[in-house]
Amino acid sequence: GVSGPAGSANVDTYIRLSTPTTNNGTLTDVIVGLTNDPTKVNRAIMAFNLAGVPANATVTSCALRVNVLQSSSATPGHVRGLCGAHWLDGDGQGENKATWNEWKGGSTWGAAGAASTAACALGGDYTTAGEVAYTPPTATGAFTFPDLSALCQDAVAAQGGWLRLRLSQDSEATASNLIRFDSSEGATAANRPRLTVTWTAP
Repeated sequence: GVSGPAGSANVDTYIRLSTPTTNNGTLTDVIVGLTNDPTKVNRAIMAFNLAGVPANATVTSCALRVNVLQSSSATPGHVRGLCGAHWLDGDGQGENKATWNEWKGGSTWGAAGAASTAACALGGDYTTAGEVAYTPPTATGAFTFPDLSALCQDAVAAQGGWLRLRLSQDSEATASNLIRFDSSEGATAANRPRLTVTWTAP
């Protein structure tokens, strides 16, 4: 089977070091990297509902495509799984609550910026299991990250069908190194983040 209609992102936002109490969940773009100041570090958080994929399915490919609005000296990064306990989806406590300091109002991340690498069961924010390294786009327009099959398989088999992602650059030290892409609030549905999952049933 294949799942993934245009605009299939359910929730997405970005969190910024320089505005640690500001939520960006209603904005029409998502930023990964640094804008015009070393304190303006941005990390993206996204979630997709894979309820259409059977829990016992084998994921054979999982492609995340975004529409890049800006690419400015972007540097390599990683797509990692975000701990589900710190990203409650579809209940108003994720996309429209998350900030650099908190994953929802009154509840802090394990470490500010969703930075804790402790085990998810011990209050960590993300896991490196199944992480995917990427080379950033150099131009605007459609861009597909490397295959996320391991993360999607875990989402289907162990995370109740929710794929929760944390996107960041590996180096967060130089201003004006970033990518910016349409969010799920973008005006053009075809340009919103899109996840396409190919799977086989037993």
